[in-house]
Amino acid sequence: MNENESNKNLIRIIYHNRKAIVISAMLFAITALIITAFIPKKYEAMGVVYPTKSNLMVNVANDPDFGYQMHSDRLIQLFHSPKMRQTMVQRFDLFSYYEIDTLKPNWLYQIKKEFERDIQFNRTEYLSIEIYAQMKSPELASNVVNNMITYIDTIRRDIYLENTQLWVLDLEEKIIPIRDTVDLLLLAIFNHTEVGNSNVLSENSSILIDQRQKHAHALKGDIIIKNALKNNYSIALENLIAAYYMNLGVLNRLETDLILGREKLKMPFPKVYTVIKAEVNDKKIFPSYRINGLVGLICGLIFSILFFTIRKNIRALNEELSK
Repeated sequence: MNENESNKNLIRIIYHNRKAIVISAMLFAITALIITAFIPKKYEAMGVVYPTKSNLMVNVANDPDFGYQMHSDRLIQLFHSPKMRQTMVQRFDLFSYYEIDTLKPNWLYQIKKEFERDIQFNRTEYLSIEIYAQMKSPELASNVVNNMITYIDTIRRDIYLENTQLWVLDLEEKIIPIRDTVDLLLLAIFNHTEVGNSNVLSENSSILIDQRQKHAHALKGDIIIKNALKNNYSIALENLIAAYYMNLGVLNRLETDLILGREKLKMPFPKVYTVIKAEVNDKKIFPSYRINGLVGLICGLIFSILFFTIRKNIRALNEELSK
C-alpha cells in the first residue's frame, strides 16, 4: 500500500466514524474541564527592584544611578539564598501551606523544591530583578513578593555590618601594639642623653618640623623631637626618630581607617530601588479551562482516530488470516 492509498484509507476511517470521533473528542474535553475544576488555582504576583551601586548611603546619595550587572547578579544570589527561603517559610508558615511533614528525613529537600517551584527570580536585560510568586492565594503571593523585597535589605545590611564590624575589631587589635611602640619610641627620644655633633641632618629635620607646624600639619611628638635634635643629636637618636615616624605613619593610617569604619557603622543603609511592588491580582494563571479543554479535545481526536484505525487494521488482518 502506497502513501496515497494510506491517506485515502485514513480519510475513509475518519469519515465513516466521524460521529463517534466527535463524541469521543467532546467527552475527552468535558473530562478535562471537570478535572480542571478540581485542580488548585494558582495566582501570580510580581515585583521589580534595581540594585544600588554601593552599600554606603553617602555614595548612593551622590550617585543615585542603578547598579551594574555585577550588582544585579549579587542581588539575585541573595534572593536565592537559604536565609531568604528560611525566613519566608517561617514568616508565612509555608510548612502548613505545602503540607510538609518535618518529621520525615527529606523535609528540607521538599520545602526547597516547593519553594523554588513557586518563587522565581529573573534578571532582565535592563539589569533589574523580577520576583515572581505563584501561590494558591493572591494575597499570599503579593505578600511573599513584597516581604522578599523588604527583607533583601535586611540580608544586605547584616552582611555589610558583619564585615565592617570585623574590620573595625581587627583595626582596634592592630592599633594597640603600634600605639605602644610609638609611645615607647617617643619616650626613648625624650630620655635620649647621648650627645653628638649637630650636623646638616639635624638641621634638615628641624626645618621639616617647622614647615609642618607652619602649615598646621604638625605630628604628635614634633616638639620633643625638635628639642632632642637641638640638644642631644646623635646617629642613635636619628635612628630612633626614623623608627618613630615610620610607626607613627602606620598608626595614623590605622586610626584613620578605624574612624572611617566606625562612621560606616553609624551611617543609614541604602535600600534597593523598588520599581514595582506586588499587588493582589485575583485573575488566576493556572489552571486554564480554555487550554485544558483544547488539550482534552485534541487528545480525544487523536485517541479516537488511532482507535478506529487500529480496529480496522485488526479486522482486515483477521479477515486475511481466516481465508
